[in-house]
Amino acid sequence: MSSTYYVLYPRGVRTGGPEALHQLVHTMRGMGLDAYLVPTPGTEHSERVQEYRRYSAPERPEILDEAGAAVIAPEVSWDLLKDVRHATRYLWWLSIDSAGPFKAQRQLERWERKSISYRGRLNLDPPIRGRS
Repeated sequence: MSSTYYVLYPRGVRTGGPEALHQLVHTMRGMGLDAYLVPTPGTEHSERVQEYRRYSAPERPEILDEAGAAVIAPEVSWDLLKDVRHATRYLWWLSIDSAGPFKAQRQLERWERKSISYRGRLNLDPPIRGRS
């Protein structure tokens, strides 16, 4: 078991993912674990979301990359784990929107909508039988 858990999160963002990260730290602390949120780069100066104040989820300004520690990152911040050398790294996949198959499906649907739109503008649809 790790001695300290650092959970990366986008400070100031109010969506289901960041709230789940607050809940994770809150739950871990309730279990007696030493857990903290760490703002992802670029969000350090954002104001914390007031609605999340109900969680016991204190912050640390940065992770301590040392043996015995653990760093948990949401899937949108997976690339931040590449610099962690000594702590144990964990990736928590939170968003279905970021999952490959769903992302590919949405891209295909957008392409199909554009294709239908262009066909109508360019009059590429085949003629309807019975019309002259």
